[in-house]
This record gives sequence, C-alpha cells and structure tokens, in this order.
Amino acid sequence: MLMADFVGGLLWILSTGGTVQCCFVLARRWYSGDSAWQMALHTAVLSVCVGIVSLTVFGACGLLSPATILLSPPAVALAVRRIRFPPALHNTASPEPVVTTWLWSGVAGLIVGHCVVNGILQFPTDYDCLMYHLPLIDSWLQSGSLATTQSQRWADSANSELLGLWFAGAFSGDFWVPLNNLPVMLVWVAGVLETGRRLGLAGWWPHLVAVASIAVYTTVHETDDASNDLMVAAFFVAGLAYALRYQASRTSSDRLLFALSLGVLAGTKFFATGYALLLGLTFVVLATSSRGLRRGVGDGLLCAGVSLLTGGYWYVRNLLLTGCVFFPKGSPVFREHIAHPNLAQTTLALNIDDRVPGLLMDAVWRLCGPIHFTLVMLLPTLLLALCIMGRKGWRCEQSLSGRACVLALLLVSTGLIAVMTPMLVEDQPDTLNHLRWAYTPVRYALCFLTILVLVAGFLLHNAFAMVSSRIRQPVVLLLVTGALMQFVVRFWSQPELDMNQAAIPGGVCVAAFYLLRVLWRRSAFSRIIVVAIVLLAVPFFAAQTSARWHAGYAQHFNVFYGTQWFHELEKLGSRILVLDERSYPFFGSRREHFVLHDACYRGVDRFRI
Repeated sequence: MLMADFVGGLLWILSTGGTVQCCFVLARRWYSGDSAWQMALHTAVLSVCVGIVSLTVFGACGLLSPATILLSPPAVALAVRRIRFPPALHNTASPEPVVTTWLWSGVAGLIVGHCVVNGILQFPTDYDCLMYHLPLIDSWLQSGSLATTQSQRWADSANSELLGLWFAGAFSGDFWVPLNNLPVMLVWVAGVLETGRRLGLAGWWPHLVAVASIAVYTTVHETDDASNDLMVAAFFVAGLAYALRYQASRTSSDRLLFALSLGVLAGTKFFATGYALLLGLTFVVLATSSRGLRRGVGDGLLCAGVSLLTGGYWYVRNLLLTGCVFFPKGSPVFREHIAHPNLAQTTLALNIDDRVPGLLMDAVWRLCGPIHFTLVMLLPTLLLALCIMGRKGWRCEQSLSGRACVLALLLVSTGLIAVMTPMLVEDQPDTLNHLRWAYTPVRYALCFLTILVLVAGFLLHNAFAMVSSRIRQPVVLLLVTGALMQFVVRFWSQPELDMNQAAIPGGVCVAAFYLLRVLWRRSAFSRIIVVAIVLLAVPFFAAQTSARWHAGYAQHFNVFYGTQWFHELEKLGSRILVLDERSYPFFGSRREHFVLHDACYRGVDRFRI
C-alpha cells in the first residue's frame, strides 16, 4: 500500500505539475504584461477549470478511474494551449509594494501549515464533510461515474468535490482531500486584488481589502476539510474581476475566463445559482456600458453558453435522471428531504423572531471580527455614500461614478441574496439553531461580506486621495496591520486547533518554495535538482500520510462514535446500508465498502441504487 501511494504521488505531481505548467504558459501568452499576482489568478482559474472539465467529461461517460483522473487534466490542458488570442497588453499592471511579498508569504505559510497539521494529518469530523462532501467523492470512485445515486446528496452540484476528487483519485484513501481549497484560496485572494485594482485601488489598498476579506472563520474552517463555500466566494470575485477587465479590454481572453469562472460558480452548489445569475447580469451591464446593448447582450449569451462547460453538467444530469433541474426541489420527494415545515422561516428576510438581528450581529462579531462588524453596522452609510458618488450613472464606464454604481448594485444584490438564502437561520423549527451556532450565516453570506469590504476599501481610498501622502501612508499601513491581526486571531482563537505546530511546517513550506525558486533560476543543472527534489518529496509525503491514514482510521471513528465497531467493519460484506446521516466512516479507509445511503429510507425493497 505504501509503495502504491508512493507511485501514485509521483504520477500525481507529474500530472498536476504538467497541467499547471500548461495553464501558466497559456496565461503568459494571453497576458504577457500582467503582474505576478495577475498571472497567479489566470493560472489558478485555468487550472481549476481544466480539472473540472476533464473530470466531468470522463465522469459523465462513466470512465472515472485513477488512470483517467491522472491523464485527463494534462491532456485537456495540452489541448487548451492551442487556443490563440491577441495578448492583452492594455492590462499591464502597476508596480506592487515590495513588502507585500512578505505579507502574503506569512499569510500563505499560516494557511498551508494549518491545512497540513489540522487537515491532512487529522481525520475528518465536519458534519457536512462526513454527510456528503467526502461520500460523493468515494461514490464516484467506486462507480466510475458522476451519475451514481447511492449517496444521500448525489444530486447536488459539486464542482468543489470534483476538485477534491483530483486530489484523492490517485491514492488508496482520501487523505489529501483537504488540499482542494488551497487553489481556491489563491483564486479568492488574487481575485480580490484584481477587482480592487479594477476599481481604482492602488498601492497598499488592494492588499488591505484582500487581507480583510479572508479574515473570517470560514477561511480557517474550510482550509482543512472538503467544504465548498470558499469556492463560491472565490469564483464570484474572480468572475467580477474578469467582467471589469472585459469592460475596459473587450478581449476574448477576459471574456473566456469570465465565462469559465461563471460556470465554476454555478456548479459549486445550488445556493450559488443566485450569485451566478447576479454575476451574469453584472457582466451584461458592464459590457453594455462599453459596447452597446446589442453587443453586451450577445456577449452575455455567449458567456452563458461557455459556462456550461464548467457548470452545466450537474443540472443536465438531474434533468435527465429526475426531471427536476434542482432535485429534490420541484419533485414529489422534496418535503421528505426538507424537514422544516416552513422554508421561508429559515431565511433572514422572512423570519419574524425579534431575536434574529441580535444573534446575527453576534455571529458576525464572533466569527469575523471588528472589521466586518463595523462595516455591517455602517451598511446604510456606505450605501448612501455610493449613491452620492454614482449620481452620474453607470454608463460612465471607468469613471468614479460608474464604479460606485456597480458596487452599489453588487452590495444591494448580494445582500438580498444572503437574506433570502434558505437554512441560514435554522433547520429545526423555532430554534434559530444556525444563528446561534453562528457559522452558517457567515459562510452563506461570504460573497456579500467580500463585496462589503471592497466597498469600504473603495470609499476609504477615494476619501484619503484628498489627504497628503505623509498622512495617507501611515493610516493605510495601520489599517493593513489591523486586518492582519484579525486574520491571525481567527486562527489562534480556535481552541480545537494547534496553530503553534501549524506555523512551523507552514514556514518550512514557504522557505522551501523560495529556496527552490532561487535554485531554479541559477542554471539548467540546478533546475534538474529542483525537479528531482519535488519528484521525491511529494511521493514520500504521500506514502507517509497514507500509512498514518490507514493505521488510524478505524480508531478515530471508534472514538468519534464512542464504539469499537469500526474495527469489525472488515468482517462485514462489501455492501453496507447506512441509515446514519454521516455515511463516510462506513466506506473504510481504502473505500473497500460499497455504501448505500438514502435520505428517505423506506425499506430495502424500495431503496434506490
């Protein structure tokens, strides 16, 4: 088993490295004048989209296997490299403050260390991950198809889980699935930075907005498991960045990357479809402002068609299998899946309990911090300031008033979507349990909170433009320090995490990255050394984490459930009917058991297989 995962690690790094390299070459050809951060955004978006498209094609054909999971992404990436667009030289970036490299190196080190120590080296415990994120991945691998129905939430759109499949399919267990949110975090940060620049922010201001945006508990909670809320925020803001770029550039490359980002967003989860619709309408508005109504609508329809490549499969599959695009919604079994008798009561807008506002603000304070709490309290003031700045109208394109109008539209729309999101307040009648838990309202409102921070950065930047640089620079650096402190506190304030140990491997990873980069630039021979180090280190780490995973899996879930039964699991037959909502532990560490899991169990004779 160790040797198999060692070989799997070697093949995986070759496959993944080849895919990313192809996407980087393509991005450099399209955007030869862009900065390192912009290139990171383009490469990450292209890499994620290539992985999703390739795995979707093979999964839709029922051909998923370790071999196809390893071969399909680089094959698709090589095919995509043949796409030719004129280089977008008009997007040439302005210089970045040198110190920001150290800022983001520290942030990256903390996140990577947390992902390793509290993710890869731990066993999963998150309820949603045990209920459907991880079972989906294992069901796909066992059946070889994305249309398998033995998982409770098989009908959910699942681009995030496809990304997890890319990190798990080559190995004997799911020990590397927590890595799936690292590229998503890169898209989120780089997307916020690029959106900030497109809104006119310069110098330290985009970095202030980016640090503040990710300084929420969702970042902590979902960079060590297989959850999918980060992908919603990441590709919403990435799509917004490309929409703003296209408004100025009118280039096919910006339009294509917008369309792909739109598809990833729509295919991440059903709750993201509202944000996908808003993003599409925003693109049409921006394109219309620069190209006219006819061309703007035409571009929007073209992007909607292209977005089906990265997000359309799930909805087409559900329509063909059940007749309902958003199954179970629209089907006779919807009420059996949704236990709450009044779905409207689960939303912020339609729940009339007078305790809701207080609990909501408490959730923002506890799981975000003073930055977001203050901005939510100042929401009417911020919206009024945008309206005053945008009085000339949205047709002013790149003018201050045009940007203010776009932000006002996004702030109001994302806020409305958030307050109308089901299950944000509760999933048990009259308990307000999700609000009391505090995590759900923050993760479901992540797009709104990101736009809120962007709005604040935009208004502050323009307010301080009239102040001398001697005052402006210290103030913005003080604000960056405050945002960084909130980010760090979000990690170190969680008693269930060992962040002191996480910081060490994170720092080692960052230091190793810079050392290898210096070595790479020295000579052709040094590049061979770098490649050899990577090709040995990744498989070795895969083998070590594999050994730990298989040795401790059963004992972990024995403790989790308070039983000794999981040590006896291997004595059972290969097919297990699971009635517990959290079906994942019953698959076994090697996915050796075929688990049948249905949300509405009505007897073996009526069980859907």
